[in-house]
Amino acid sequence: MFGRMKDPVEGTATLVSYVETNARNEFDVVLIAQVVVQAEGLPPTAVEANPGIPLSQMPVAPGTVLRVRVDRKNPKHLKFLLGEADEDADAQVVAGRAQAEQIAANMRGESPPPPSPPNS
Repeated sequence: MFGRMKDPVEGTATLVSYVETNARNEFDVVLIAQVVVQAEGLPPTAVEANPGIPLSQMPVAPGTVLRVRVDRKNPKHLKFLLGEADEDADAQVVAGRAQAEQIAANMRGESPPPPSPPNS
């Protein structure tokens, strides 16, 4: 599980089940989790992993899909990308904000402002 990944790719890990360990601090709890890892060039593979999950996200429901970086040559070697930026999520937030502004303007009887250019 340690060391460099020889063939890393981003993918997902679908949580099947887990037990909490005693390894925790005021922010995270470490799990012993059974997950199904999927990524481009890697067939769905059952793996036991030890993600550190923020306490604010506990309990985690079975079926939850988590972003990971996985080694295609060794799917047991994976890193959970829980705190790293997700460009798709950022785009969804921006789109949701624009939609909320438009709905609010319509409810006030105003014409919506022109769309603002995306931040780069």
